Amino acid sequence: MSVTIPMGNRLADAMDWVYHLLTGWTHRWDAAHYFVQRWNSLYYVPRSWLFPYNRQFIRNIPRTYTDADNRCLHAMFSILCDFCERAHGDDGIEGYGKWCSDQLAKRAALLASGTPESELSHELNCVGQYEAGIAFLELYRWYTGVKDWNNPIGPWRSDMTEEESFAYFTAEDAFADTFRKNAARLVEHIGAMWT
Repeated sequence: MSVTIPMGNRLADAMDWVYHLLTGWTHRWDAAHYFVQRWNSLYYVPRSWLFPYNRQFIRNIPRTYTDADNRCLHAMFSILCDFCERAHGDDGIEGYGKWCSDQLAKRAALLASGTPESELSHELNCVGQYEAGIAFLELYRWYTGVKDWNNPIGPWRSDMTEEESFAYFTAEDAFADTFRKNAARLVEHIGAMWT
């Protein structure tokens, strides 16, 4: 014997509501999910096009044509500058470099006093991280210390003598070598560039 509840009865409406709440939830969730998915495509596609997440502004390069080797080197140092300026909080890179040199000095003092290396705390055994921090500080100071990257040696003059021209190109080659050596030093310590 089955009992049917007539429609229009308050109890039937309540049971119908509970039934649709329990079984219809997935349909409502799918609709909400569909709406959210469509909203995300309407929001994130233009947003990622107008304000991309993974773009690197390369400092010190003119907006005109630049050779790829210069762009690569400047991109590396631009990432270093962003890391140094944004990743170290209120103290900045200067405070971080001082803390790294203090930690290395503390470690050297403990080792000089006869403390075995196995008894040092984990914090004092991060020698590579501290050396990288000091290297980052030195490289950051060097890169931001160059006043004019378009003419780091000075402007070229067309009325230079042959000796002045030779000295200019020699200085330019020496600066390019220094730039590449510092880039190699940066790559050497790049594993410590995590935040």
